[in-house]
Amino acid sequence: NMAELTRDDGRVAMRSIAANEVITATAVSGRDNRLATSKLLGPNMRAITLPVTDASGVAGLVYPGDRVDVFLTRNPEEHMPYADLLVQNVRVLAVNQDMNVGKDAPEAGVKVATIEVSPLQAQKIVLAQQVGTVNLALRQFQDESRVRLETVQIYDLNDGTVTRMIRK
Repeated sequence: NMAELTRDDGRVAMRSIAANEVITATAVSGRDNRLATSKLLGPNMRAITLPVTDASGVAGLVYPGDRVDVFLTRNPEEHMPYADLLVQNVRVLAVNQDMNVGKDAPEAGVKVATIEVSPLQAQKIVLAQQVGTVNLALRQFQDESRVRLETVQIYDLNDGTVTRMIRK
């Protein structure tokens, strides 16, 4: 019912709507001014929010709709510092509480980013936040490649030239 979909009760588009597209109830937000965020998730996916700083969140240049990789950096007392790739090519759902995928300027004071992940990825990220520092790396939008990375440790930071072994 078109009257139902277009009445002025605070509904907003859930995604871009093309000219002459048939508008369905799933294309607009739910009642009571609430954007039904869960409808934005893919099947069997979860939304998880990460605290970000300028350093960990690509200097506030991450927008809703972008794709990111998530890394863990850890410095446990018994081992040397290391960095691991946790998840690759995940979609940013929101920055702070802004889900506007059409935004053309970064939001000032970004504190959190909400990303779409699988349940296993969510589990890894929750644990990673407890044991180390989590960072986002912005991906080129169409780059869907999967990169196999090994754990990087302090002695891997040079250009590959072996100079000397450093022991803790």
